[in-house]
Amino acid sequence: MTPAERRFEPFVHLADVTDTAVLVGWGGFWLDCDDAGGCQVVDDEALDDPERRRSGTIDVESTSYGPALVEVLDGDGQVVASGEATESNSAWVKGLEPDRQYRYRIVVDGSRGRRGPGGTGPRTAATRAAGTGRTTCTSAPTRRRAPRCR
Repeated sequence: MTPAERRFEPFVHLADVTDTAVLVGWGGFWLDCDDAGGCQVVDDEALDDPERRRSGTIDVESTSYGPALVEVLDGDGQVVASGEATESNSAWVKGLEPDRQYRYRIVVDGSRGRRGPGGTGPRTAATRAAGTGRTTCTSAPTRRRAPRCR
């Protein structure tokens, strides 16, 4: 495949969920796309940025994309909880209620857009990563049993 365009796809995931908290991770994948619309994931070793080649582009072990704010929103779009990260691409957000549906918004380096350095790619992996998720835990954890979450 001869790439016509290299683009970035943000990725957000809930790395861990308890009955009252969530660990949100972010990053993304670089894709080489051709004129026909076909895309292939670019291996970390093939990235131009040496730091990204070393650490990857997603989650806890990747180099931070910058200070981040993770906001948890209720069904009305109101922020009900938040967490911050300064040196990683993940953050715990506590104070959630069981059996509630939440949306997650990550703002990295003050930006929510996909704009990158020189306008060519993401300055931050999760700048547009408004993920949605549902924290639905029906029981609190005990010493012998993890919370039942789905």
